[in-house]
Amino acid sequence: MFQKLGKVIRSQSILNALLMHYVLVMTFARIYVNKKTSTVYELAFKRLFHAIQCRTESQVRWRHLHDTGFEAVVTDMDEAQLEGMKVSAIHSQYIDNRLGLGEYLSSVDSKNRPWSWQAMHVNITCQVHFQRSIDRAAGTQGRTNMSVHQRMSELASCTSKDDYFALCALLRGT
Repeated sequence: MFQKLGKVIRSQSILNALLMHYVLVMTFARIYVNKKTSTVYELAFKRLFHAIQCRTESQVRWRHLHDTGFEAVVTDMDEAQLEGMKVSAIHSQYIDNRLGLGEYLSSVDSKNRPWSWQAMHVNITCQVHFQRSIDRAAGTQGRTNMSVHQRMSELASCTSKDDYFALCALLRGT
């Protein structure tokens, strides 16, 4: 179906559950959108979780809001999914899915915290897509322990905000 509608569908989001007890990843929903905007993603997430609520006859819950429920969302660093962060023109194609999800989460948060707070508490970035982004930015040639590519890769393993910003400063100097 996805290939058949490929000219219409712009992006898809897949919702999986990691069932550790069974050592199984189960796909339970796919969202196909024909526009990559935060408004479209927000509406898609609202409709999806409303449908889940209706089918299960129980409230969709989020661990960071309700101490139980969905724990995290893995985003794939797709430029369109990250669009709308309002950071800069260069990064303007980097958070749409996350922004839409964050807006949805704000709407179900009794404290109505902003989308950025929501995204910070549920988002996990896919390492494969993170590495692909580094390959696009720094190339794949000349990887050494001190290369820009290697230093950019180390951003994913920083254990503190200070370490992260120190590495960013080092990267700016290279």
